[in-house]
Amino acid sequence: MVVRLYQFMMGQLYATMMNADSDNYSYIIYACEVVVYAADGKKLVSCPTEDEAVEYIRSQAKSQ
Repeated sequence: MVVRLYQFMMGQLYATMMNADSDNYSYIIYACEVVVYAADGKKLVSCPTEDEAVEYIRSQAKSQ
């Protein structure tokens, strides 16, 4: 089960996806892109849409 938590911080929508079987990832939705971060805060990828960011996170969780 994947849980998605949303917060609004410093003018940006910040989301965290948690999965019991994998690392936690977070992403920030900017006006022109969505940036995915690892649990340690490192930037992993920039995506044009939130759906693509979620798909990336789910694919990473499946590959681990």
